[in-house]
Amino acid sequence: MLLIVVMFAVNSLVAFGGGNQCFQQDDLPNMFKNLEFIHPPFKSVTSLGPIDCARQCKLHTLCYFVNFNIETLNCSLISDTGDYRRLNPVSVMIYVKSWNENILRTCKNHQCPNNTVCKENNSGFDCQPIGCTGIPQVPNINVTSFTSKVLWDFNEVVEYACIRGRFAATNVTCTSNGFWSNVDCIQYTKCSNTRICSEMQSKDFWLYLSTFNSRRKVFCSFTGISNAAMYISLPEYNTASTPIYTRNGTSCELIEATDPSTFSMGYTDFKKIRNIISGKIKTTGRMYANSSFSLQDYGRAGDCYAGNDSDVCGVIGHFIIDLRGTGFKINSTAKWKTWGTDGVIQNITWSDDGRVIEGFCGGNCGGCEPDGELVLEADYTDQPANDSAELPICKFPLR
Repeated sequence: MLLIVVMFAVNSLVAFGGGNQCFQQDDLPNMFKNLEFIHPPFKSVTSLGPIDCARQCKLHTLCYFVNFNIETLNCSLISDTGDYRRLNPVSVMIYVKSWNENILRTCKNHQCPNNTVCKENNSGFDCQPIGCTGIPQVPNINVTSFTSKVLWDFNEVVEYACIRGRFAATNVTCTSNGFWSNVDCIQYTKCSNTRICSEMQSKDFWLYLSTFNSRRKVFCSFTGISNAAMYISLPEYNTASTPIYTRNGTSCELIEATDPSTFSMGYTDFKKIRNIISGKIKTTGRMYANSSFSLQDYGRAGDCYAGNDSDVCGVIGHFIIDLRGTGFKINSTAKWKTWGTDGVIQNITWSDDGRVIEGFCGGNCGGCEPDGELVLEADYTDQPANDSAELPICKFPLR
């Protein structure tokens, strides 16, 4: 590890040590004049000289090397044992681990933990905490964050304490007893979790949804400090309609309605659908939907065109549910029922993979709508791209 060994005479060490620095030459191997170890110290102290500097290092189990500054008497305690050195005309670098334990007196052969220093007392010695080391034994902890420093100071906060996709509800700090504060790395399971560690943002996130026992892509919509709603972004075309046309008698000619609002006629294209944590779709609502005339409910279709003889001209009410690219699909138990006057279901078809449902319904104003709630299930073979949503990472809680 060390290429050059420089041994100093006793008198020369005493001269730049400043104080009583007498020692046995055999106790002091591996001293390197005009060199310094370039790794940052975990602690810096003022010493009487190189021997006192080395002794203070050996009081710390964490310490392997010291850099002693001849001019300032500063003693830098370093834990890294790699061979990274550079020239410094006022420095003495010492590999302290090779030194004899006799310089420690009462603390000789102490086995204090890495985050402590050996302190002599009347009955022997104590191991006094100087900070925190190591990694909390907690699942999903971010090991890289905790190992980024050899020794953490008291009250210092660890950034990014948990792996991406989990968060710590409170700051993880080094306490005065040398232990980390309690930490639990929690899954992001709802939209409100995303603003614990960052500013409120309406966007697509990957959240762990217990209903599906997996991480799902959802859009979090924030409309106020306390209002957070969960949606599913729809990459494909989704629509529902009660067209604004009627017909006259047995003629199949389309006649535009004079007042479409009377019969809640209209067309709605959906950019997102409301998803609730229980895994059911909220089919009503104006958010993230573009409508002409009256807003239509998701999965619903009808008309005032078919009349009571839909076999003559057919129906023109139409809906499309297309969940391709969302990672969801409608549970296959979903059914539709008729509504209104002379409501009729002409045809409802499902794609082979179950991701697309298309329906044609009508009546004398009537049509079809879901019979009960539309329940989602996870589609594990049609997952959205990982980069299409953000997997949250928590630097530290904002509160």
